[in-house]
Amino acid sequence: EFRRVLFRSLGYVLALSVFAALGLVHYALIGTRFDKRWLKYVFITLDIAIVSALVATQPLYPSAGDMPPVMIFRAPVFPFYFVILGLAAFSFSPALVMWTGIAGAMGWLAAYFRAASGLEGVRNWNEIPANPTAEQVMAVVLDPRFGGLGGRIQEAVVLAVVAFLIAVVMWRARITLKRQLEAERDRATLSRSEEHTSE
Repeated sequence: EFRRVLFRSLGYVLALSVFAALGLVHYALIGTRFDKRWLKYVFITLDIAIVSALVATQPLYPSAGDMPPVMIFRAPVFPFYFVILGLAAFSFSPALVMWTGIAGAMGWLAAYFRAASGLEGVRNWNEIPANPTAEQVMAVVLDPRFGGLGGRIQEAVVLAVVAFLIAVVMWRARITLKRQLEAERDRATLSRSEEHTSE
């Protein structure tokens, strides 16, 4: 039991270390001649790719590797994509936020299809009949092969929509700020003109 917990803890530490290393490399490149506009997209894409690869390939528990891979989607792993989206929001770049939402949605669905590809008879919500009994619902939802593709698509759409909404807010904020700066500049120009006229 101790070894299993230790192994799982080391896995988390390793994953966090990779994310931290990527963040440090990105931070070190800011302001240098290597700091390009596209670099932010590369690091965000790497973050999403790493999370998606872990979701698609790692078992829910290391000691239960024979469990159906789709059972990982019953664990609370999807919020990690929102963490990456939140980090992207610090860039104040609507385009980067939109890309994060789209790439995250694609990564999440790709992870699902990768996990489901090696499993026969993956079950979905549409297998529940109309006006089902509790037993009929549980027979589908509690089946170890239940993947819930409809739910995965809904989660991907929600991530993309939230990213779009954040991007719109950023875009409007930038326009508002630009207008305020232009208004301040115009007032300053007018004030200087009045001073010269009075002289």
